[in-house]
Amino acid sequence: MDTAAACGGLEAALSWMPDPAGPYREIYDRRGAIPSINYLVANLIRAFGPDAWYDKWATIVLAHLRSWGFNTVANWSDWQIARDARMPYVRPLTFPPSQGEGRGEGSSPSPSQGEGRGEGGKRTCQEIPP
Repeated sequence: MDTAAACGGLEAALSWMPDPAGPYREIYDRRGAIPSINYLVANLIRAFGPDAWYDKWATIVLAHLRSWGFNTVANWSDWQIARDARMPYVRPLTFPPSQGEGRGEGSSPSPSQGEGRGEGGKRTCQEIPP
């Protein structure tokens, strides 16, 4: 869950910073040389405990997505949660630079464009294993 905030140099201003070696150790991270803290995860640990928070969070998130009418977990989300819930996951696809007019570098191919009719669709299907 990527909601961490940089906290380097702010330690004195923060009213609560749990022990990094205790049950809240998962809320601490580093982005390069910059320490960060994730208070959303801290609140989930506080509510559900250090061993159950992640599974409870996944249950809550998936229930909300379904109740709001979503049927897919978005790209760059936690694909393991989607897999375990048997919910489709949108994968990032990469494409070589386009030679076509009016299309930018790395843009997704049209199934009816390319070297031969349907070439773009063939390339897309090759990247996604069955």
